[in-house]
Amino acid sequence: MPCEPVAELASRMFALRDAVHAAHWATRSHAEHEALGGLYEGIPGAVDALVEAWQGQFGLVGEVPRAAPVAAAPGGAIAAAVVSHAEWIASCREAVAKGSPGLLALVDELLALLLKSSYKLLSLS
Repeated sequence: MPCEPVAELASRMFALRDAVHAAHWATRSHAEHEALGGLYEGIPGAVDALVEAWQGQFGLVGEVPRAAPVAAAPGGAIAAAVVSHAEWIASCREAVAKGSPGLLALVDELLALLLKSSYKLLSLS
């Protein structure tokens, strides 16, 4: 899958955030509810910090495309979506950061949030 700039990352993360929030409401597992709550609360701030820093270095992002909706079912489907998005970020982190160490650090913070959430969803729920 080709790596696009930060607008693609923002689009993907907003779609994931919406799905995670819906799964947070639908789950019957307290551990999953807490893990999903931390993730949907963490995504906007992490994405905002990244986009603002990116714009500080490269200029306005421009239009952020709307990503396809992510499966919102609690349990395996939402955990798989989180893992898939973490894998995409890991594979595209250099392209998103465009050689900027500061931006790479922010991409890695977002990736760490997804990886931490993946652990909680897959191992603690």
